Amino acid sequence: MIVDIVYSDNMVLQRNTHNYITGQCLDNEDVSIYFQGTRYRSQSKNNTWEICLDHLKEGGPYQLLIESHECQIIWEHIYVGDVFLAAGQSNMEYRLKDSYLGDEYIHSQELNNIYFFQVPRVEYREKGQSYPRFEKPHWKEANPTTSGNLSAVAYHLRIHFY
Repeated sequence: MIVDIVYSDNMVLQRNTHNYITGQCLDNEDVSIYFQGTRYRSQSKNNTWEICLDHLKEGGPYQLLIESHECQIIWEHIYVGDVFLAAGQSNMEYRLKDSYLGDEYIHSQELNNIYFFQVPRVEYREKGQSYPRFEKPHWKEANPTTSGNLSAVAYHLRIHFY
């Protein structure tokens, strides 16, 4: 069983809506998710599965368990709250550590309860090699160690509009 890359430890699920967890596995495989005391089920079709989590209680951290006949995946530190999608081009790549007073923002208390998923830049393949090589993206907790590469624009939007 494979779960799509946008899901991992430290993720935030949007409150007051439906959250779809998706992935791939053998055809006609039963897949279950256990979250907040509820079991959600689905059966794969054409080697893909989708499970809708709804009526989620705001808060966290929670544990989320995904189970199929072939494996079990446990994610820790799952939160339910507000998710902001910040997308763009070069303006969104402007890093917090490079912004005016960036070091001050990186070490501020404003980072509390911010988790982010940073999608790497587009890579290309040549002669079987990927350039540049990126680490697998995953959800991270914003703290002085991780937030330097956070989008400065996304950070300020979250601070000023939330």
